[in-house]
Amino acid sequence: VTMWVLVASLILGLQTVSGQSTIRWCAISAQEMTKCNAMAQAFNSAAIRPTIQCVSDASVEGCAQKIGKNQVDAFSMSAKDIYTLGEETDFKIAAGETSADGEGTTYYAVAVVNKKNPDININTLKGRKTCHTGKGRTAGWNMPLGYLIDQSKMSVMGCNIPQGVADFFNASCIPGSQGDPPSLCQLCKGNNDGQFVCDNTDKERYYAYSGAFRCLAEDAGEVAFVKHTTVLENTDGNGDPTWTNGLKSSDYELLCRDGTRAPVKEYRRCHLVRVPARGIVVKSDISGTVVYNMLTEGLAKSGFPIFQSGESGSNLLFSDSSIKFLRPENDDPKAWMGSIYYSTLKAMDCIPAGEASLSLSLSLSLSLSLSLSLSLSLSKPWTVSQRVSDGSIYYAVAVVKKSNSDITTLENLRGKSSCHTGYGRTAGWNIPMGLLIEKGLIRPAQCQIPQAAGDFFKNSCVPGANQPGFPGNLCDLCVGDSKGQNKCEKGKDLYDGYNGAFRYSNSGEPWAIDLQSKDFQLLCPHGSRAEVTQYAHCNLARVPSHAVMVRPDTNIYALYGLLDKAQVRLTGSDTGSEFKMFDSSKYQGSDLIFKDSTVSMIGVAERKTYDKWLGQGYMDSLTNMECNSSAKALSSLLLVALMSSIFLWV
Repeated sequence: VTMWVLVASLILGLQTVSGQSTIRWCAISAQEMTKCNAMAQAFNSAAIRPTIQCVSDASVEGCAQKIGKNQVDAFSMSAKDIYTLGEETDFKIAAGETSADGEGTTYYAVAVVNKKNPDININTLKGRKTCHTGKGRTAGWNMPLGYLIDQSKMSVMGCNIPQGVADFFNASCIPGSQGDPPSLCQLCKGNNDGQFVCDNTDKERYYAYSGAFRCLAEDAGEVAFVKHTTVLENTDGNGDPTWTNGLKSSDYELLCRDGTRAPVKEYRRCHLVRVPARGIVVKSDISGTVVYNMLTEGLAKSGFPIFQSGESGSNLLFSDSSIKFLRPENDDPKAWMGSIYYSTLKAMDCIPAGEASLSLSLSLSLSLSLSLSLSLSLSKPWTVSQRVSDGSIYYAVAVVKKSNSDITTLENLRGKSSCHTGYGRTAGWNIPMGLLIEKGLIRPAQCQIPQAAGDFFKNSCVPGANQPGFPGNLCDLCVGDSKGQNKCEKGKDLYDGYNGAFRYSNSGEPWAIDLQSKDFQLLCPHGSRAEVTQYAHCNLARVPSHAVMVRPDTNIYALYGLLDKAQVRLTGSDTGSEFKMFDSSKYQGSDLIFKDSTVSMIGVAERKTYDKWLGQGYMDSLTNMECNSSAKALSSLLLVALMSSIFLWV
C-alpha cells in the first residue's frame, strides 16, 4: 500500500511540476460558467485528472488574451476564431470535436450546378450567374469567394471584394448586398409581393442555404454556393413542397477543385472547402495529450453530458452537435485546420498592401507568374527549347530530326552535333547538362562542366561559350551575325536563343520556310521518342516561368488584383494607353520590369513559396549542376541570399 501511495504522489508531483495538476478552463458566459463548474465537479468525483478550475470572461477574444497572459490553459472555439485569434495568440490544438461523421468537419462548402449545363466547371465560372446564401456568410460568401481569390481565379483590386465579385460574375443574388454593385442583387426576388429584395433575412426568398438552392432550381442562377447537405434537404421529397416538388438530387452535380464534376453525395471528395469543427486550444506549454486524455476519459467515465447544453442555452463550452473528441494529427493550428481553409480565410482578409502581414516559409512569397509567349523551336540534330503549356510553365525538350533514327536515347547523343540556346541558359544549358550529369553520361572533373560537354559532343553551338579555357568545339557550329562577325557571342550570333538554336540547319531566307513540325520528334529521357505535340509527357524538365517576388508582409491578393486590372488596361494596341506593361521599346532596353514576350499575368494559386513555385523537379535539375558538397552548400546560400535580395527590393 505504501508503495502505491508513493507512486501516486510521484505522479501528482510530476503533474504539479509541469503545471498540469489543474487545467484552468475559460467560460465566456454565466451559463458556460455554471456548466463548467458542474463538469469540473463531475470529473473530480470520477477521479479524473488533471482537475478543472473554471475561469470566466466575456468573450472568445478575452479567453484568448487570458491564454496569452497565462491566466487560463484551455477552452473550445470555432475554426474561424482559431484562425483569427491564432494570428495574435500563441496556442496549440489539443483536440478536435466531431459529430457523428467522425471527421471533425462542420460541413463542406460546395458549388452546385444543374446537370443540364455540362459546360460549367470550376474554371469556367467567370461570367456566370450565381446564387449565394448571403453576404458575409460562410458557405455562400467567405468560402467560395476566398477560394476563388486564393486560387487566382478571381482578382480583387484594392481589396474591394464586392466589386471583384461584380467584375467576375455576370449577375448574382447575394442577400445583404444593398449598397454594393447592383449586379450582386440582380437575381434576387424578394418576397411574394416583390418587397425586401436582396434583404439579408428570410423575407428574401433566395436567402440562406435553401434560398440559394432555390435560386438555382428556379433557373435564376447557374451556380449555387451552399453546404453539402443543402441539395439533399430540398430534393427527393424533402423541403418546402411549394417549390421543391418534383426536384431530384440526381439532376444536380458538384463542381470539384480539379475541374471535374461529381454527384451531390460525393461531397467528401468534391467540394470547395472543408470547414473544420470546433477545436480545443491550449497554452503552448501545456501538454495537449494530457488535456485530450482528460476530456475523453471524462466523456467515458464521468457521466457528465459534455455535449449537451440543456435549457440554459446552446453550444455551451462545446458544440451540441458533437459526440466525441478527436486526437489531432498536428497540434499547429494552421496545419490542423488545413491549408485550403486557412488560405481561403486569408484571402478574405484582403487588406490593401502595407496594412496586412503575410508570413510564408523562408519569409519569401511569390505573388504571380508571367505567362510567356514562346514558340516551339526545333533543331538539327539536337537542341533544347521551350514551349508554353498552361502559361505558368514551359518544358525544356530535346528535339531531333525524324530521319535521324539512330538517336533514341540520351546516350546516343555522344559524339553527335548539338545546338543550344546559350551558355548558362535554363532550357539550352542548365537543364540538359544537369540531366546528363544525373544519368552519369558526363562526369565533370572539378566542376568543369563545359569541358565535360566538349568531350561528350562532337561539336556544338553554345552562344556565350567563347570563354577562356572552354573547349573550342562548343562554338564550332556557330556562324556569328549577318556579317559573319561576333561568332559565338551571346545575343549576337544568329544561332543564339530558342529560334537561333533551330536555325542552324535551315539557313534559307526566310529560314523557316517550308519546315514541317511532323519532320521532327522529341527525345524522351527514358529512351523513347514522341511527336513534338507530346511535350508534356516527353521532356527533359518542367520549367517555371518568371515570377514576381514580394515582401512577406505584402498582401499578395491586393497586389495581384492591382496588376491583373492594370494588364487589362495597359496591354495591347487597343487600350488607349500610351504606356504598355510588356513593351520596353520606348525605354532603350528589353525585358524591363517584365519580359517583353509576356502575354498576360496569371496567379500562382497554391504555389506561393519559391520552392513550391519552382517545383521539386526543377530544383533537382539545379542540384545536379552543383558538382560537389561545398559547391552545393555555397549555391544554396547564394540562392537564399539572391531571393532574399529580390524579395526586399521588388
